[in-house]
Amino acid sequence: MKDYKEKSLIDVLSFCDLRDLPEEDKKEYVWVRAIGLVEKNNGTQNYAVLTRNNNTDYSVTKDFGAISAIAKVKKVYPYEFLDSNFLPEFKGAKKEDKINWLLRQGVSKDFSSMSAKDLDKECINIAIKKQIHKVL
Repeated sequence: MKDYKEKSLIDVLSFCDLRDLPEEDKKEYVWVRAIGLVEKNNGTQNYAVLTRNNNTDYSVTKDFGAISAIAKVKKVYPYEFLDSNFLPEFKGAKKEDKINWLLRQGVSKDFSSMSAKDLDKECINIAIKKQIHKVL
């Protein structure tokens, strides 16, 4: 069996334009892109590129290992974090300001029962998408 893990590490670092594997995720900051150590259904492990879909979910966007389904992501090593330039600044943190901003971004949901914390999560989700697509 080939050693996909070591080869995939070199490949993923080159792809991400990094010299070393970043520190493992400490869940202190919101990351946008990361390197993930994945385990495959065939028993091998390798590295892959992960991209955030939103504040709580991510996808494997580039896999550098054997052709086999990914069983699980074992470790996450973020290398791109959410830039504050993509987050709006709200003066006074009024719910109405957040709702108006979300509506201007094209989000069509019923915000009436959402808490301020839920609205913050929605704003972060939009900021993640904007950063991935580099739209200010």
